Amino acid sequence: MAGSRVAVDTNVVIALLQGDDEVVGNFEQCDEILLPFPVKGELFFGALKSGNPERNAERLDQVFAKCVTIPSSREVEVRYARIKLGLSAKGRPIPENDIWVAACAGAEGVPLATRDRHFESIEGLDVLVW
Repeated sequence: MAGSRVAVDTNVVIALLQGDDEVVGNFEQCDEILLPFPVKGELFFGALKSGNPERNAERLDQVFAKCVTIPSSREVEVRYARIKLGLSAKGRPIPENDIWVAACAGAEGVPLATRDRHFESIEGLDVLVW
């Protein structure tokens, strides 16, 4: 994976925080980890509703400092609309935030590392199962 750029889904960051050896190794092999903006929001939500919100938010900040955020943009927004339209036409909806995550990865032209198989329903999205 040397020379690689990868966007990561929420469940992959959670696995990293839990010390999952495979995910830790994958993170270490990548040159650049990208975080779609919805992933950061989902992770902060989890931290804030936890029993130790300050400590968990600090842990997230440490991870986020090593990553690049994919913000919303016109390209992301149009990709979101196209993905949602395509899934709707197939009758295969997925959670809203996951559509945004896929749109962010697609806009950057990078694969998405996830543990959710429903991303495979999105045409043109390169999915890595971590």
